[in-house]
Amino acid sequence: MYDAEERNMEQTHENPKCFARQYTTRENTHIAGEDILPDYLPDMDKIVKTRVTLRPGQHTMENGKICSTGEAVFEVYYLSADATPAIRCIPLPYEIQCTAEGIDAESIVRFSQKAEAVSCRPLSPRKLSVRSQIQMQLAVYSAENTAVIVT
Repeated sequence: MYDAEERNMEQTHENPKCFARQYTTRENTHIAGEDILPDYLPDMDKIVKTRVTLRPGQHTMENGKICSTGEAVFEVYYLSADATPAIRCIPLPYEIQCTAEGIDAESIVRFSQKAEAVSCRPLSPRKLSVRSQIQMQLAVYSAENTAVIVT
């Protein structure tokens, strides 16, 4: 079986770091823009679908706020008068700030961003308007020391 030395080796004390969620916060920002179709694309007759892809850029922290910048790329799928499918990509920059309190060097910060309420409408056969709302969610986790007995 086990002798006394092996039994003592099994009962070691460790201090792993467990992270507990301190808080979650959300902020929204609206982006909008207009675009004129280039000459090599056909005129718009009907918008079929609009999709937004977010390309987050840099995150900075200043004065208790986390600032996130990036680019929202609108993909507008449309049909011309003769039912020819076409696509137009429209990149728009965005910046969103979120209040962040109680963050230290041991904290873990988790970001997530998503586009909501995406819309596109034609202003003329060669001009369109796009807009969306971008939501950033910020979750902050901080370390807690706990004593665990491993057997």
